[in-house]
Amino acid sequence: MGRRPPGAPRLTDLYAAHRLFLVEAWSQDTPTALARLGDDLAAWRGVLANAKTLPLKILAATIMDEDAALVSEALNLPDFDAGLLPRLDQLVRPITPTERSLHWPIQNEFVVGVTLFKHPLTSAAAELQPDSDAQERWLASLAGMRADSFQSVERPIPANMLSRSRMQKQRTLNIYAAFCEATIKAADQPNSPFPKLLDMARSTHHRFLDHFVHPIDNVFASGPEPVRAPFADRLLRTDARLKLAALHARLRRPGRDLPMASRIVQAGPSFYDPFSGFPMLWSAASGKLYSVGEDRGDEQRDIPITLFLPQAG
Repeated sequence: MGRRPPGAPRLTDLYAAHRLFLVEAWSQDTPTALARLGDDLAAWRGVLANAKTLPLKILAATIMDEDAALVSEALNLPDFDAGLLPRLDQLVRPITPTERSLHWPIQNEFVVGVTLFKHPLTSAAAELQPDSDAQERWLASLAGMRADSFQSVERPIPANMLSRSRMQKQRTLNIYAAFCEATIKAADQPNSPFPKLLDMARSTHHRFLDHFVHPIDNVFASGPEPVRAPFADRLLRTDARLKLAALHARLRRPGRDLPMASRIVQAGPSFYDPFSGFPMLWSAASGKLYSVGEDRGDEQRDIPITLFLPQAG
């Protein structure tokens, strides 16, 4: 909650190290490339589960998304060795609730917001903010999000005299704490609506006169609402990509004499689309398997993979 203090890791350097780590192995052979992908995914899964900041979590999700796409590319190689398929069952597992949770980043935003509410950034620290903002805009572009996505969640705790008065200071912080807790719960339930900060402020009024004695909702109404849904959707997008790759590997095995749609349904709920809760969709005309994506239906935001299935039914 509020502008993040500068000093975050260099996200561009971390991403470059990830790409270099894979390029060397990918230039050799498929088994070596898959082994390296497994190491990369395992490392970034750890980052995803334990990231304390939103940018680092989204970087991890984006890199895992790319790794899953590489698995699908490997599966489409005409000479892909079917003996490697058992490796992929663990390699492209769907993300877990712990990995998807926004608990740590939101809690960190709250702690930072409280700190800045009490002790605003010094002028020297504020001078470093443009570099941090530039990194976040770069990451948003890499992740396929709006350029201002990270800034849209940096709603500062109101710094006017009303919110800092002895009567209102603790109430202001309590409202933010309740809002963060409700946001974490919403993020942990895929496709759930997120709470609104102004509604949270107003829900604390128990008497009509509170609007006049404690007009804190007027303070919260003075700025835009923090927007977190795109971040939850971005994590679901990574989950969808992993599930698509896992389902691709399953379908790549010698198939029974069943229609493709039946094979997809029979794979079970573990392979269902996290955006719709239903089985992934199949287009026989294009040979693509796809998730409906975060807009839940507009094909421009679909997440497709092309399937090379020599023995598909």
